[in-house]
Amino acid sequence: EYEFVLEPGVTTPPVVGGTAVVAEATVTIVQATSIPGVATITVTATDGRPTAMNTDGPTTKVYTISFRHKSNNAFLKSITITGVEIDFEKDKLAYNIYPPVDLQTLPDFTCEVDDANATMEKVTESVMSDDGWIREFTLTVTVTAEDGTSKKVYVVKLLFPMLSVEDLITVNRSTIYPNPTQGKFHLNYESSSMHAIDIRVLDV
Repeated sequence: EYEFVLEPGVTTPPVVGGTAVVAEATVTIVQATSIPGVATITVTATDGRPTAMNTDGPTTKVYTISFRHKSNNAFLKSITITGVEIDFEKDKLAYNIYPPVDLQTLPDFTCEVDDANATMEKVTESVMSDDGWIREFTLTVTVTAEDGTSKKVYVVKLLFPMLSVEDLITVNRSTIYPNPTQGKFHLNYESSSMHAIDIRVLDV
């Protein structure tokens, strides 16, 4: 089997031909009539002698040649970002996502093209605050189809909330245990913007 990929402007399938290794063999060719399409070349031995593969008559081999145009599929199949939910649709090119407030590290991400013959280029950019917090993370993915001209650009922005000092120090709930204590205890509290934090005091 053989496959030939043609430029988009080609409208007529190529004409195929073939010559048998043994001159006495017969060659039958059926041309492709459209793109995409398939041509076949059938080679049949004429001596009629049985073979190990075919004990009933002469050996026949069929060669298949398929034709198709270069794909213009420049879609992504999926975008996955660790720790972040994204409702991905391949026709949707722009996403603004508000991640969990406790996600303050650069996330890992994976992208998959919809057509295996397409290529993609990924660019990331982060905007940091003066105090070191991530304010914005942008993932830009440019997909180029097999035809080399069809392109799509996906832009995913993670927009992190602005955390004030009050957000960081305001305590919603606190627990001290064991109570009463004998010089060692745990202080567990939950701020308004972060997960629970546990502090162990081992000596008072």
